Amino acid sequence: MEDPKTWLEKNSESIKFADTSWKKPPSYPYGVHLDDCTTRGADDRLCITDHDLTVELYAELETSLETAKASIEALFIERAMEFESLGRVWIESERHWQQTYTLSYTEKF
Repeated sequence: MEDPKTWLEKNSESIKFADTSWKKPPSYPYGVHLDDCTTRGADDRLCITDHDLTVELYAELETSLETAKASIEALFIERAMEFESLGRVWIESERHWQQTYTLSYTEKF
């Protein structure tokens, strides 16, 4: 599979993503992803990577967050990737909504 940023942007409806954080966020909705990886294998060959991926969506309006959520959840379902939705939260200091997902997958190469 491609790196998470490329994969998420290519398959979601015009949501821009960054790895971990934005220096200057784009227009809403946008997201970040955090990918914790463990690479393993047998003997002298590393050929498996386990990914623990966190995806956060941000939106100014609750309706645009719902649209972004539908896009991301459809992507996970289409790929048969089990995910956990941690619910939406209003972040008063930033004046926007946040929706967080966690999922794990294994990549063999």
